[in-house]
Amino acid sequence: MKKKTKVILISLAGVFAMVIPLYLVAQFGKDETNYQEDYINSVKPIEVRKLQYNFESENYQIFLPSDDEHFRILQLSDTHFVGGRMRNSLDLKTLKAIYKMVDYAKPDLVIYTGDILYPTLYLGSNDNLKGAKILNSFFEKMEVPFLYEYGNHDTEYYGTATADDINEIFQTNKYCIAREDDEILFKSGRLSQMLELRNSDGTLNNALILLDSGSYLNGSSFFSGYANFALSQSYWYEKKIQKLMERENYSNTSDIKSLAFFHIPPYEYKKATELYKKGSSEVQKIFGENHEKVSSPNTSSRLMEKVIEYGSTQAMFFGHNHKNSLALKYKGIEFYYGHSIDYRAYPTLKFDARYRGGLIIDINSDSTYKIEPKLLIDIENEVK
Repeated sequence: MKKKTKVILISLAGVFAMVIPLYLVAQFGKDETNYQEDYINSVKPIEVRKLQYNFESENYQIFLPSDDEHFRILQLSDTHFVGGRMRNSLDLKTLKAIYKMVDYAKPDLVIYTGDILYPTLYLGSNDNLKGAKILNSFFEKMEVPFLYEYGNHDTEYYGTATADDINEIFQTNKYCIAREDDEILFKSGRLSQMLELRNSDGTLNNALILLDSGSYLNGSSFFSGYANFALSQSYWYEKKIQKLMERENYSNTSDIKSLAFFHIPPYEYKKATELYKKGSSEVQKIFGENHEKVSSPNTSSRLMEKVIEYGSTQAMFFGHNHKNSLALKYKGIEFYYGHSIDYRAYPTLKFDARYRGGLIIDINSDSTYKIEPKLLIDIENEVK
């Protein structure tokens, strides 16, 4: 046996020797204890505006009040909540960070852009259903409307729950307005949804679009790379924009102003960062810096080609890379990372406050918007 082959086999044996005990702990060491129960019971509702909704329309509709026609979204990403017994103090920090962010922003809507849950063997719990139940009880106590999208970690193949299982938990919450659209092909439980934000006179302000950016290329392996938007996502996006354009009696798809939210940055963003580094005039910096490699698909997708062609989607918001915040404009689209909340996935980030936070998105009555990145540490310093 060649020396190199022997080293590889020994390394693989070592990996299995570590993973199997962790897997057994996750499978047979499960318990139903809510280690965050005391804190969640102490949580006070956050006072936010009570807006008018229409849940009977084809797309859910949100109406702005006539006396204050603006709308505030707080984007939070990569909370990586586990819910198990190991290092549950980090889960507590996660909940407290979410609460501080929401209480500070007092948004009309919170949008969680994926990797909300973190079923993981090395932390001793693959029970993402339990994690969803605990997190949902926390969301209920805050009493703030929310939407969510899936990332690559929420429903890892070794997790106990599918997207449908998790939807059953979150969507029993009266403050959750997330639903999978009836017109999406090949439903998987991973959400695709359009909401209409309307001014007090009923005119369309913006369409809010939740997209499933997928997971891994082969469906389960981190090492296979990241998947792209599926064709079904593109067909759905095209159909929804066209139908809304016709219903509003607009002449062009570009007349529909929309914002899109998902988890994994698209190939176009990675391309934009490469051009930006070269000093290309095709790309304009908005704010922020990146401190890690952009993890995205390696090719474009039909969906992104249609987004560029239609000219409807003004900005895209995503997460996935916890240390990145570089916002760029490229091909007429603004691309924004949401700061992560992560205390779990990147081991060193639990000690590093430079990246933890969220994005505040303020939408005006004329469909324009303002983006404010906000770090948790800055909020905490303001309170002191």
